[in-house]
Amino acid sequence: PLLSVVMATYETPAPYLLAAIQSVQAQIYDNWELCIADDASSSPHVARILRQVAADDLRIRVTVRPERGHIAAASNSALALAHGVWGVLMDHDDVSPRDTLYEIAAEAIAHTTARIIYTDEDKIDGQGVQYSPSFKPDFDPDLLLWQYLLNHLTAYRRDLIQSVGGFREGFPGAQDH
Repeated sequence: PLLSVVMATYETPAPYLLAAIQSVQAQIYDNWELCIADDASSSPHVARILRQVAADDLRIRVTVRPERGHIAAASNSALALAHGVWGVLMDHDDVSPRDTLYEIAAEAIAHTTARIIYTDEDKIDGQGVQYSPSFKPDFDPDLLLWQYLLNHLTAYRRDLIQSVGGFREGFPGAQDH
């Protein structure tokens, strides 16, 4: 399946933004598109980086919001660029291992009725050292009520997101939950 990686940017420091984009470009699964919506960043490096990566890689599509709308609005703008069956939410400062999209695609193929696929996650410090892993269980509705079970990295069937009207604006951060 075509996987649409959906990314909202806002004032992202250049090293983090480049690392996030490069981690998508380095995926071993190559049937992806990266849909980026910048949320009216004023830092010129953000626009410069986004213009350059979109010019260099036709799988990357970028839109720039004329005014700040926060994460939900920016995610909706990025999702509007998507053509894939799956929308894969990725933050502008996330870095994904090379096999992430392969594993998501494999799960989507193996479980054709799945609507959401979520992954384990970890943090990386300024020296590249991983810390604070979150090894997630099979779906647990009780756990979902009291912590961010889905969070990063989560793939949703795009039609599921569209059926609920996209991400609800006015609730920044809720898209992770």
